[in-house]
Amino acid sequence: MAGARVLVHVRRAGAGGAAAFGQSVTGVFCPAHTDVALVSCGLERGRFLISDVPFPGSTVTVLKRPPFCPAKLGGDTRGDRGGHAGVVAAVAVLLEAACGHVLLTRRATTLRHFPNVWVPPGGHLEPGEELVAAGLRELAEETGLRLEPGTFSWHLLGLWESLFPPSLSWGPPRCHHIVTYLGLRSAEPRQRLQGSMPRPGCARARLRSAPWPGWSLRSWRPSLPPRMEPRDRDRDWDQDRPPESCRPPWGSRS
Repeated sequence: MAGARVLVHVRRAGAGGAAAFGQSVTGVFCPAHTDVALVSCGLERGRFLISDVPFPGSTVTVLKRPPFCPAKLGGDTRGDRGGHAGVVAAVAVLLEAACGHVLLTRRATTLRHFPNVWVPPGGHLEPGEELVAAGLRELAEETGLRLEPGTFSWHLLGLWESLFPPSLSWGPPRCHHIVTYLGLRSAEPRQRLQGSMPRPGCARARLRSAPWPGWSLRSWRPSLPPRMEPRDRDRDWDQDRPPESCRPPWGSRS
């Protein structure tokens, strides 16, 4: 099962199929001049389905893309599919402590995709996994923090369409994901969560032979996803990169 991925499928007006790599999933559900749509999403027969109408087990939420999304702007978006048949489903966890701090990890500078960026823990959804189970697994793998049942609540925040590179000027996309953002609210304060977290030794980072620089519980506006670029963006990102390249724009810093 190593390397297996859950693919995204779309359904509109009763018809659909697997989402095509490099073609905008959000654009299936919204007019060309907008970047947000209200959709129903959920797992169905081993795939992650996004539909314009509810289906058994689905949740109604928002699906967004950045206005500069390469799949929206057109051009050669076929890219390197990396052995994948289409768009891959992923999960990210916004863990909020009882005091309102949100857990972020900083990606290593040597990683192939979105290096040196502050992000919430997350990764690919694996076959047979529920969304929350995948989020908890990624949280444990990337930070060492394991949440016990009954110590947290959760809700679905929204879906974000992510392509890398985020600009066609860097070349065609090499990866294409629909990321499900889950908001987890812990009953524990920041100090207790931070104290129970060992020095991270992320299995995913080790497999890539890259260091995992660490994690941080930062103050963000409660229950809203953070801006997803470093505070010192100008130092960490090339000046010609789109300034909003990693931002799901559901909230702002407090």
